[in-house]
Amino acid sequence: YVKGLTITEFCDRHTLGMRERLGLLCSVCDAIEHAHTKGIIHRDLKPSNILVTGDHASAVVKVIDFGIAKALSASLAQQTMLTERGQLVGTIEYMSPEQADLKSGDIDTRSDVYSLGVVLYELIAGVLPFDSGAMRSGGMAELQRIVRDVDPPRPATRISQLGERAGEVALRRRTSLNSLRRELARELEWIPLK
Repeated sequence: YVKGLTITEFCDRHTLGMRERLGLLCSVCDAIEHAHTKGIIHRDLKPSNILVTGDHASAVVKVIDFGIAKALSASLAQQTMLTERGQLVGTIEYMSPEQADLKSGDIDTRSDVYSLGVVLYELIAGVLPFDSGAMRSGGMAELQRIVRDVDPPRPATRISQLGERAGEVALRRRTSLNSLRRELARELEWIPLK
């Protein structure tokens, strides 16, 4: 058991602004960089595996659940349980296209970076790039097709699709809806789309 709130819940509960949210994500990036330098790919980065403890002034980020992590080096891989090619591991909404492609053996640290981009998208826009319910209703082949072949909408566009809920997303970021749209229309939304 690791104490803490998911990163998205922590940010929303403490109504953190964009800079504070980005600061927390930078701590997550540092943790994942550390894992990568030790030859470990997490392969299931998502808010429920990124916990935050403390209050917003002294927040501590903890990355958990390395249960499906993959070792990069042969010596580490021999000591860990290997996953078979053709086996889908991870959470599809946060999964990189390479990880969703069951035929691909080309999974490396970039898959974690992609997942961090999805977490960033959710932190700034309040929603995932693609509607989870719609994705999962189409079956496994449709899930994989969306992740591999469909470009996600810009976060500002995705917020516009939320209707009345968009105002709540803005309030949880201590800003107005118009200010949030303006902030996202600049460089900030380019990063998760990259």
